[in-house]
Amino acid sequence: MLKLLQEFIPVTPSPDAQNNLLRFERLEADGLACEVTFDSQGAIIRYNSLATAARGLGNVLAGLTGLETSPFTMNGVMMDISRNKVFSLDGLRKIFCRLALLGFNTVLLYAEDTYELSDAPYFGYMRGRLTATEVRQADDIANSLGLELIGCIQTLGHLEQYLRWNLNGYHQKIQDTSSVLMVGPEETKALVANMLDFWSTNLRSRRLHIGMDETHDLGRGRYLDHYGYTPGYELFNRQLQMTCALCAERGLRPMLWDDMFFRLGNPEQAYYSLTTKIPQDVLDKIPAGGQTVYWDYYNRDQQFYEDFLQLHRDQGLEPIMGSGIWIWSKLWFDYDKALNTLRPCVNACRKLQVREIFFTMWNDDGAICHFDSAWTGLVKAADLAF
Repeated sequence: MLKLLQEFIPVTPSPDAQNNLLRFERLEADGLACEVTFDSQGAIIRYNSLATAARGLGNVLAGLTGLETSPFTMNGVMMDISRNKVFSLDGLRKIFCRLALLGFNTVLLYAEDTYELSDAPYFGYMRGRLTATEVRQADDIANSLGLELIGCIQTLGHLEQYLRWNLNGYHQKIQDTSSVLMVGPEETKALVANMLDFWSTNLRSRRLHIGMDETHDLGRGRYLDHYGYTPGYELFNRQLQMTCALCAERGLRPMLWDDMFFRLGNPEQAYYSLTTKIPQDVLDKIPAGGQTVYWDYYNRDQQFYEDFLQLHRDQGLEPIMGSGIWIWSKLWFDYDKALNTLRPCVNACRKLQVREIFFTMWNDDGAICHFDSAWTGLVKAADLAF
């Protein structure tokens, strides 16, 4: 960690200084914890994980002292690399170093089609897709900084960039609508298996985000033409069960966005409805290995977060929380929206003892936002988590 950070932030102690020693000591504590003190010899960083050692170093560089603790076992950032923002390896190295110094311990790479797949030459074609070698190298960098690198992909919807290439009629077999895969065909299963193989092979982490959000028109395109009407819940759970079974074969623990469980439970397809009741037969079919992610970048009321988190638990779901660093559809980071949604969200998670949280950095509308403006929000999110 120190060697990599030294390349990123070259700090050379003064040869005349008598108090330039940097010492690290283990700290026994639950969750995430680090403590920084200074004495006549220099700085002492007490830490309980590599990630908190990096946060402690960040505090030393900022001249901050004291004990910091966090109840979160996952304190992460999701980077969208699907919309005109595929980072180079050098770019990822710089970002990972900064995230480590802030105390984050997880990075999710959101890639719809921007990674290479064997036997799928048009998957990510002309989109700057990452190679297997690049992903492995990124994982090595992240691991050396105490960051768990997790793939965050799509295995049902949001695949319009790939599905537009209808090669020799192949997509007639796997395409339901312009962005949603056809549920059922062996060709769809083979494509998803190919996706899982890429991330399973090239990352250390055994966790994988399989997406599956916002599939509003599921079953209402070519599937309807071929097979007639099938309830959305049934199609969604078929795809989920198939994908989770493929994950289990590869030793992967999947997580997925959970909005469709709630949207399909009311005719308006409203996500943030406190009256939504997911049918018990649907809940019973959710694979035991699938962990849901409650995403909310909009609500400003802590009580709503508490109520919606509790609604998850009342229906047998233990959610991961996904909040937002507001950089999408904007030229500059939106401090007002971020601050007024991050604070109530994190506070609600603390109160209800939600242990896993990550902060999304979407790049809607072609990543037009100045990326470095987001660091204000990332610093705020990191500080709120500690």
